[in-house]
Amino acid sequence: MSTTIAPPPIADEPLSEQYSVAVNGRSVPVYCAEICEGYLDSPLQLDPYYSFASFDCSGPVTVVITSSQPLTELSIRPHGGDVEVRLAGNTATFTLERHGNYLIERNGNGRKDPLLLFANALEVDRPDPNDPDVLYFGPGRHTPGLIELGSNQTLYIDGGAMVTGRVVARGDNIRILGR
Repeated sequence: MSTTIAPPPIADEPLSEQYSVAVNGRSVPVYCAEICEGYLDSPLQLDPYYSFASFDCSGPVTVVITSSQPLTELSIRPHGGDVEVRLAGNTATFTLERHGNYLIERNGNGRKDPLLLFANALEVDRPDPNDPDVLYFGPGRHTPGLIELGSNQTLYIDGGAMVTGRVVARGDNIRILGR
């Protein structure tokens, strides 16, 4: 039996209006992000926004994506035709056999309005958030600005956390971990 862990939604963080996702029957928050301005002139003709969702899993998982548009086609990269997709109106259902990072493209649009799906392996050896050498960011929105790490320190970003800032690391044995 597969295990699925979905982080809680981040309070006051807008959710995607393009997609909703459920994994093994559990709702997974889907957020919207802006592409860096320099990539908008790319020959790939990217949209300025994309949607993304992240969850942890072990073993095969059933994914249900609901689209704001009727679905006539859904491609899953990097798997291409390896994943059987069932379409019904605005809903696509498929099984992912293993964790990984996936690019979901709908209706033959290429990289227009994509959904990035991060199916992470279950976490092991998670650092203790109470350890004085661990800079821990738990679920929610955080804007620490500059995060400075020194020797033997760990920056850990938990599932359901969104951190906006800059990291400067100077020293040895520095780790940056999390979901």
